[in-house]
Order: sequence, then C-alpha cells, then structure tokens
Amino acid sequence: MTVYLPSEPAAREAFLEELPHLVPQATHVVLAGDFNLVLQPGLDSPMAAPPKTDAQTLQLFMEDNEFIDAYRHTHLQQHGYTWFSSQRTGDTPPPKRRLDLILNKGAAWETLTTADVVIAPGSDHRPVIADFLLDGALQRGPGIFRLNTDHLEVPEVIQWVATHWRDWHCMRDWFTSEAEWTAVGFRVVTRALDNFSRIQTRGRRQQEEECLAKVKEAEEMLETEPLTELYWQHKRDCWLQKWEDLQIEQQVMWANRAKEKGMIVSDRMTKETFQTISPHRSHSTIRELKHPFHEEADTATDSKGIGDFARQYFQDILTSRRPPGQSLHQLQDEHNMWQDTTAKLSHDASYLLEKPITELELWHAVKAMTKGNSPDSDGLPIKFYIATWDHVGPILLNLYNGILDGGTLTNDMKYGVITLLYKKGDKRNLRNWRPISRLNASYKILAQVLASRLAPHLPGLVHTNQGAFVQGRSIFENVLMAMGAFEIIQREDRQVMLAMLDLEKVCDRVNWSFVLATLQHMNFSPKFRQWVKELYTDSTAAVIKLKTWPCSASGSARQLLNPTPESFMESFLRRRPSSPLANACWTAWKALQRMQVKQPVTQEEVLQQILFDNALILDSCGHAFKATRSPHTFGRAWTERGIVRIADVWDESADDWITEELLKTRLRHLPHVPQRRQQIIDAIPSHWVALLRSKDPVPGQWYITTQDGGNEEQIVNISQDLGDGLWLAQQWSKEVFPGKPVSIVNPVEICIDGQRPRHLIRVYDPVQPVQTSRAAPPLLLLEGKPLRCLKMDPLGHSWILPGGQQVFPFQYSLRWGRRIISEAADSSTNAARNLNRLSQAQPPLEPRHMSLLWDQLKALPS
Repeated sequence: MTVYLPSEPAAREAFLEELPHLVPQATHVVLAGDFNLVLQPGLDSPMAAPPKTDAQTLQLFMEDNEFIDAYRHTHLQQHGYTWFSSQRTGDTPPPKRRLDLILNKGAAWETLTTADVVIAPGSDHRPVIADFLLDGALQRGPGIFRLNTDHLEVPEVIQWVATHWRDWHCMRDWFTSEAEWTAVGFRVVTRALDNFSRIQTRGRRQQEEECLAKVKEAEEMLETEPLTELYWQHKRDCWLQKWEDLQIEQQVMWANRAKEKGMIVSDRMTKETFQTISPHRSHSTIRELKHPFHEEADTATDSKGIGDFARQYFQDILTSRRPPGQSLHQLQDEHNMWQDTTAKLSHDASYLLEKPITELELWHAVKAMTKGNSPDSDGLPIKFYIATWDHVGPILLNLYNGILDGGTLTNDMKYGVITLLYKKGDKRNLRNWRPISRLNASYKILAQVLASRLAPHLPGLVHTNQGAFVQGRSIFENVLMAMGAFEIIQREDRQVMLAMLDLEKVCDRVNWSFVLATLQHMNFSPKFRQWVKELYTDSTAAVIKLKTWPCSASGSARQLLNPTPESFMESFLRRRPSSPLANACWTAWKALQRMQVKQPVTQEEVLQQILFDNALILDSCGHAFKATRSPHTFGRAWTERGIVRIADVWDESADDWITEELLKTRLRHLPHVPQRRQQIIDAIPSHWVALLRSKDPVPGQWYITTQDGGNEEQIVNISQDLGDGLWLAQQWSKEVFPGKPVSIVNPVEICIDGQRPRHLIRVYDPVQPVQTSRAAPPLLLLEGKPLRCLKMDPLGHSWILPGGQQVFPFQYSLRWGRRIISEAADSSTNAARNLNRLSQAQPPLEPRHMSLLWDQLKALPS
C-alpha cells in the first residue's frame, strides 16, 4: 500500500487520524510512501529537536499496528536522507530530511533482506529500495521434538515410562558404561513420547473433524427431512456439545501454557488468541547471509551456503585457539593474572561443595527450575522429570555422582542447539543475530545443583563492585552509581572523561582453562572442578539445525591420523561424517581408495583381515559381505557393535571360532546370529584357517621376541626351518638418530626355539637401485609395535603408480597423493580436451596444437 501525506501540517495531522481506518487489518503489510515528517530529529534530520505532534502520532500508529521502519531498523546510525532541498537561506546549507519510509509487518518484515537509499539523478528525492526474498527454495529440516506436557497428565504415558525404566535396568550389562546405558534409555523415551504425541494429536484432530462433519450432516438433513426435524436437531446439538467440550479442554491447555509464560488469562483462550498475545519471534528465518569474514565474497541464499557461513562464524568465536586443558601453573608461567586475586574459599566450604549429591538436593534443584522453557534436542522439558522423578531421579543421581569416579555425562546431554534471534542492523550480517543456546534439562539440572551450592559462598568471593549474578545484589546499584557520577561531574564541572568499554561477544569467548584455573586458585576442590569441567568438556552444538560441528576438532584429527578398519570398508566410505574436518579427511581418503591388498601369509595378518567389504572373503554366491543396512545384510549392525575383524570371532586360546553364546552377548542379541556366524566361517579360506591354528613362525617375516629368562627384546627375521622346533634367523640391532626413522643394522645369524613367545612386527626393506653402491638399511615401522596392536597394517595396502612404483600408507605425502590420483595423460592432452569441451572448436584441437601454442607463448609481447 502506498501513501502520500500532505505537506501542510494541519492536513497532515488530519490524514494521520484517518490512516488507521485506511490501512487494511492484515497480518502481512508493506506501507510505503512520502510521509513528509521527521520521525527522529537529529538522525532523520541534521539538527536535534523534540519530535513534533505528527511524528508522535505516526510513531504511536506504528506501535499499535506492529509496523517496523525497514531502513532505520537495518541502518541504526546512518542518516539515510531521502529529500534534498535546492533552496538556501543565507549561509546555512540547504535542508535535507529522511521523509520517505517503508513500513513492514508480518512476512513483509521477515522476508526483508536489505533496505537502502539510492541516488536518483534529476530529482530532489532519493528512492528507498527494499529487497524481499520471497523464493521458498530454502530447505527446512524436520525440527526438534518438544514434548507436549499435557500428555504427562495421561496415566498410561507415565505407566509406560515406569515400565520402560524397570525393564531397561535388565539391559545394563549390554552396555560398556553408565553414560551409554543412560543415553540409549533416554533416546528410547524421546522416540516413544514423540510417537505418543503424534498419535494423540491425530486422534484429537479426527474427533474435531468427525464432530463438524456430523453437525454439517444434521443441518443438511434438517432442510430435506422435515418429518424427522426433532431427531436431527437433537443429533446436531449433541455433536455441537461434543465439539464445544473439545474446545474447552483445549483452551484450558492453552491457558496453562500462557500462565507458565507469565501471561494473565481472564477469558476463554483460543488458538488464535494465544498466538496473538504470545511474544512474536524475532525473524527466525535467515534468507540471505554475507560471508562472516570476507566482505567481497558472494552472499549465500540457499540452506547449505547459509549453514556453512553460520558454522564458520560460530566455530570461530565459540572454540578456543589455545591448547585445551592448560593447568594453573602453565597459565601462570605465561602470564600471572591471579596475582591480585586474594579471595579464597575456606576449607569447610570447599568440603561442602565436593560432597556427593543427594537425591533430596537434586529434587529441590528440579523443583526450583523455571517451567515452560524450550527444551533441547531430546525434547524433554523439566515437567517430564518432575512427573517421572521416581524413575529418572535415581538414574540422574548415579550419573552425576559417577563423574567423581571418572564417569561422564552422555553426549546427548552435552549437545546444544543454537537458535539465532535478530537484534538490529543488516539482516545479512550474522553479527546482528543473537545466539541463544538451548540445553537439555538433564544438563541444566546438574548446573542448577552446582549453582545452588555455590550461591551462599559467592558474596565472599566476588568483589562488592560486581552487582549482577550475586545473591542479594542488583545491577541497578551500578546504574545508579554511574548516574550519580554523571551528576557530580556536570555540577562541579570537573575535567573528567568517562569511557564505557563493551567487549564484543564477551560471554561467547570464554576459555575454560582459565575458568578451571581460577577455581583452583580460589581453593575449589578437585571434585567440584571435575563437575564443572564435565559440563564443558567435549560439548557440541548445532547452529539453527543446518550443520553440526564439535567444539573441538581433535576427534577428526585422530580419525585422520589413526585410520580404523572401517576406513577400508566401501560401505562406510559412503557415509558423511558430521564434522567438517572429518568430512574433508573422509573425502580425501575416498579419492585414494584404488589400493592393492596384500594376501595374508601369517596368523597375525589373517586376524587383521576385516570381515565386511573384503574382496578376499566371499559368500556362497561369490560376493563380499556388505557393511550396510540394506535387507538381508548384517555388516553395519555387527560393525557398530565391535565385530569387525577375524580376530573378533576367533578364540586364540581354543584355536577355534568363538561360541554362539559369546557372539550373541557381544552383538547384544541381534537376530539370526548362529546362521550368520556360520556364513562367515564358511567364507573364510581354508588355508587362512590353517594359518590361524599354526604356531610356527613364517620364513621371511619379522618378529620381536625375548631371550629365555630375559627382558631384552630381539628383532629377528626368520630364514629357514632347521627341524625339531628350531629355526635359523637373523638378529638385528636398532640404530636411532634424532629426527630420522629407526633403522635396523648389523644382522647376526642365530638359532631360536619355535615355541619362544614372539610377535609379528613390520619392517620395510626398500628395493635398492642397481647403480646404488651402498644399500639403505631396513626401517623399523611404528617403533616395533606388534601388528596385533595396530588399527591397520602399514604394509597391508599399497598404491601402484603409473610407472609401477609401489607406495605404502606410511610413505604417503601430498606429492604422492597427487601422483596417485592423477591421470596418466600429459598436460597437453588435458588442455586440448578441456578447451574442446569449453569452446567446441571445429575441427577439434589436438595435443600437438597445444604443444605448438605453448612454444609460441614466449614470442608474445609481455
């Protein structure tokens, strides 16, 4: 809707009085035009002055109808003048004002991306141009489940939770830790309650639809069947009453939710009324983002690009650039910032803070927490814990107290969701969005307990100048003190400058090593510090549910440096890790998968063989066992439960396959274990089984052994079998130089007993060129660590370069990687193919043409 307000003041005031009756009462409105008034003198005009009556009337109209000034909200400090007069009075400059406005509400404000004033030649007005991103191409995820607390009033739901936890205690032996058992148990509860909520909501909707359909049917029959009017009138009244009862029941639920949010309800609450009086969300949809660090980069307009920009920004401000886990002494050696901190916690107070949590203390903390807050990823609000406290209270108590004995919180408890709320300024700038972290209630319960314990001791630890966050103090005391200082300075005309320091993202840039070091310096006990440390160790967060990233990338680095058996499974290579660093490493690893596999010749090499996606282990149809979840496959389920290698299904003490009962226990009673165990056994080559049962060393292999009755390790290479259990071998000595690989030299022939304990190790003996006068010594890989202790065999896989050269994983470098994945074609062939694809030249270019062109480049002028 466009408007033009008269320039004459009386006519303009009359127009403003009629404006509320002219603007349609719609939810989404754009009101634009020349308003001929100054809303904020001093900002919308050069000189500051009190706002005039017409400006106050328009401001009141905007507040009543929830209109937002598009330009001023996105440009807080810029004048943005839209009218420039050509008339000059004396020496004063010609007047200029911001008179043209674009007012938005509803979706018109939510879809706004920018609003700018542009120059228009030949006019005294400059137009205001606003961009609205109306394309619905942004992909939205499924959202986060939030339990409807009204379902907790259903006795069957509470009974199901009680039965679940009673039965779940029988499953404790299936899990390796208390945290894992607790995490899976709560996940089951979340998924079940999600389904219960959907079923109940669908049932209520079907009841309402049935009532309305029956009422409509009765009204139609009233018009066509006058003889049965009383019957259909009674039917109509009954179904209307039933529908009315459903509405009353629903409005009671909405009224209770409104009371939890501090809203007073005196009349019947409808869904529309509840949505109207609820606080409006601050533009929760980001439709376009600038790059957080590079101003010249293109803006992101799709979900993937927006999520990537958000991840980069919050990963930068929420992760520490310092090494984690630095102690107080290490930080003091770097810079002692605690030399003036004299406040200390008494020994009695320190003892009280480290005592194990009691169930009564935990219950008081739960009762004191705010109701109605939005839960995190598990969807369980604090009301759920209150309603099911008899069952979940002891579980949380054991988990929290177990932290003092080396336990941990579950990963789900330490997983947060960052919701972005628009503050001010350019919506495309991510710094103008306030991050709000939503945490699981089970996480906040432990934090509430620690805060309640610490509260009585804070006044003695925090200086009196600190007004906020201390019981019995108020931040308004500091505000009044600042106002008093201003009055004194102005009254006494003192030559004083007051400076206000505002640290950017101060609460988002905390380094927890400093926090823990400060607690240690102030005499907090190690047990209390362990609780605090557990709240912030290995925590993860997801930004607006577009991308998940861990607050520490060390896990991804470990995955790169220590490949697991899954790294060689084709099915697992199709999975996309959640961490960006892990995903980059995974992509690079997949590009190098054209590897040669070494045939096993020893018992240890057979034990290292993976069971799934292994071209050497084939089923009756000649196919490898897949590590997927597709029908009739079981590799993924077995791999996730730790059954990956042949060593996981072979009993070395009995020289036979592990029993069905033991395998069922390890697989946590997956179905069809006996049949699939037999399929695996039948697929293992017979000569592998012979190697598994053999106790003799293998000629040509390297072993580490010890002398009889001694502790000194020997590195030996088996030469031949002498009979009677004796073997001829060469004993080698280590040669260690700083900064160089460990080599072995000075071989000496010895005779060893074949029954002596030994472990297969890896030694790399490089092939020497014929013209080389001095042979390079063999290299001892991984400091002689036994092969059975390694996650992968450093000589078990290799790449073959186009020239026939063999490269092993321990030799890998970026130079080797480029050669491995490069094509055999030369540069001129590649250049000709690329140019033909782009230019479609006729006739097509040939490699010789590119070579000639390359030779002629030197003749071109500089």
